[in-house]
Parts: sequence; structure tokens; C-alpha cells
Amino acid sequence: MKDRALLFRAIRNLFIDGTRPRKIVAFKPLENAYHLGKTEGRGASCDIEEALSALSPAERDSIVLNVFKGYTAEEIARRTGMPRGTVLSHIHKGRRKLLEKYGD
Repeated sequence: MKDRALLFRAIRNLFIDGTRPRKIVAFKPLENAYHLGKTEGRGASCDIEEALSALSPAERDSIVLNVFKGYTAEEIARRTGMPRGTVLSHIHKGRRKLLEKYGD
């Protein structure tokens, strides 16, 4: 009887693991990021700094580490000490703010 319960529990857990969505989140790169906030002759670095100044410090750090330095959310979480979900939230909110302010 005990072995049967163990077998059913194992089958149930395998089913749940097979249907549970994977926790892998892929972000699209910011294509054509050079046009964000482009103004006359100040240079791309000033334009990017101006665009990033609209974000909170946590969002800015997460965006810079993810987009410009290529770190994954897991790596950013380890470096900053924030939970992975918080890092993903900061990246998502930061991207949304940039899109609202500067368009596609």
C-alpha cells in the first residue's frame, strides 16, 4: 500500500512538472536604441543618459546591466542582491517607461 501511494505521488509530481511553465524569460533587445531621445549633435551617450534619467535607480541599474552589459536576470539578481522576480519587474517597468516616453 505504501509503495502504491509513492508511485501515484511520483506520477502526479511528474505530471505537474511537465505542465508547469518554465521560468525562463527572454527579453528582446532594444533595437535601434541610438534614436532614443536623439537631439542635435549632443552624441549618443548623452541621449542615452537622458533617457535613462527618467527611470528609477533600480530600473536604471537593471536595464543597464541587462541591455548594455548583457547580464541575465539571474546574474543581475546575484550581483545586486535583489530577488530575480524583482529584477525582472524592474527591467519590464523600465522598458515600458522608455517606450512610453520615446516610442518604438
